[in-house]
Amino acid sequence: MRWLILGGSGQIGEALGERLVGRGDTVVGTYRNRPPRVPGMEPLRWEKGGPTDLPWARLRPDAVIDAASFRFVDDCERHPDAADRINHRGTARAARGARKVGARYLLISTDYVFGAPTPAPHPESELPEPRCAYARSLRAAEIALLAEDDRSTIVRTSTVYSWRPRDLDVVPDLSAAPNFATWLVAETRARRPVRVVVDQVSAPTYAPDLADILVAILDHPDCTGVLHATGSTSLARYAWALRLLDAIGEAPDRIVPVTTASLGQAAPRPSNSTLGMARLTREIGRTMPDLDAQLPRWAHAVRASA
Repeated sequence: MRWLILGGSGQIGEALGERLVGRGDTVVGTYRNRPPRVPGMEPLRWEKGGPTDLPWARLRPDAVIDAASFRFVDDCERHPDAADRINHRGTARAARGARKVGARYLLISTDYVFGAPTPAPHPESELPEPRCAYARSLRAAEIALLAEDDRSTIVRTSTVYSWRPRDLDVVPDLSAAPNFATWLVAETRARRPVRVVVDQVSAPTYAPDLADILVAILDHPDCTGVLHATGSTSLARYAWALRLLDAIGEAPDRIVPVTTASLGQAAPRPSNSTLGMARLTREIGRTMPDLDAQLPRWAHAVRASA
């Protein structure tokens, strides 16, 4: 099999690339600034939403996994045109190229499409009501994909985290941090106070676990449309922060519980974006690990890099 991973240097892209290369598949991963560090993955510099098309005639993938998005939520709110150019129009353009060479297209989307205060967990059948520019741009991409190609797959996920030591280079700026867990560790090690919200509930998802389930979905060619794939534990961001620090033996004394309103963030956040995963269980026969299963592996990676 030949795979093209858009966003191959991101935490999802690298975890997915490792698995696909490991089973002997041919994998190309795109990047904008930093090449992917996966032995055996061919790096390809390309910017989603930019002026240059992908070299489809050379690549001719069997499937495309789109993990490349403008995902900094507050920046998307300040620059909605850029969010739409990358997340919506960039996705639609890449998907059209994939169709021309007969490739299946899988888009990684977000739990934030459920922005309205409706009861959680949100099933795949619930009509999304995105409330921020980031979520609106990805919801527009979902609609375009599903309307134009019935082989397309949308996988919504939530609060993805991992541990890659080089990601510490971009913190302490949370707006540019690769994930909350990495930012939290960096701030804790620097002995800086950390304000964490108590009123945003979601299901943290360990990137290697998401990569495993993406491979399983891709191995089911009839599994199309919308699926949800997140960790199986749903909790407030503050409670998750406490568990992260406990897993690596760090004291939580500098974590300050706050409300969302007190942060004055540019983009509105869902109060509870927990996703229901009925289709994943029914059609793939898999469940996602909970925090008890995720955290020891994440903590081992953190300690191993110290």
